[in-house]
Amino acid sequence: MTDVFVRYPYLFPLFFVLMWFVVTSMIAAMSGWFVLQSRYPDQPETPIRRWSMVSGRLGPLASYRGCLTLAVCPSGLRIGVWRIFGPFCRSFFVPWSDLRVERLALWTRLVMGSASTSEATVGTLSVSDWLASELAVAAGASWPEAGAAVILSSPWNVGRKLLLQWLLISVGAALFFTLAPRLLSSTARPMPVAAAILFPALFFGVVTLIQFAIYLGRRRSSPRK
Repeated sequence: MTDVFVRYPYLFPLFFVLMWFVVTSMIAAMSGWFVLQSRYPDQPETPIRRWSMVSGRLGPLASYRGCLTLAVCPSGLRIGVWRIFGPFCRSFFVPWSDLRVERLALWTRLVMGSASTSEATVGTLSVSDWLASELAVAAGASWPEAGAAVILSSPWNVGRKLLLQWLLISVGAALFFTLAPRLLSSTARPMPVAAAILFPALFFGVVTLIQFAIYLGRRRSSPRK
């Protein structure tokens, strides 16, 4: 494979674009995005409030970090993604009547299609507590949750979640930098083990600290009821 790219370097951008389409489409399929956009087509409603560059987990596995767009509208919630991260993903619009809110230990899960017990779940979107709280405030009486709408996790719980996230990502990146050169070519020199471990650990450590600082800032500014 590497010999082909060396001989025909113009093929690498085409290969990268093709792989990007394949990977993003697989993530969208795993998340249930295609099912949701078919079940809940977008509606031409003017949003009450809109959020961009937010993170969430659609379904049990597909994580969209910093690329989701959410909009609270009078009759429902619009969910979209930056087109570069979902070339075939269209925004979809879930009516408030088809949403159920589940408050978990570290995040809030929005269950779609199961507002009534007789209907099966179509999909789930898990977001941070602070974002769910802001969605609730913007939606007002339309928010599908009984009782207090603003419930925030403690900084300790959020810090533990971010620490676990940093550890998993750092280990995965270290394994990639160690094994990928050997998989591409048997003669390729792998990255030194120390660099393969320290580089992702430091890089994602800084990113995690920034995320925690943003969380603390948003927590202080989040409205409370």
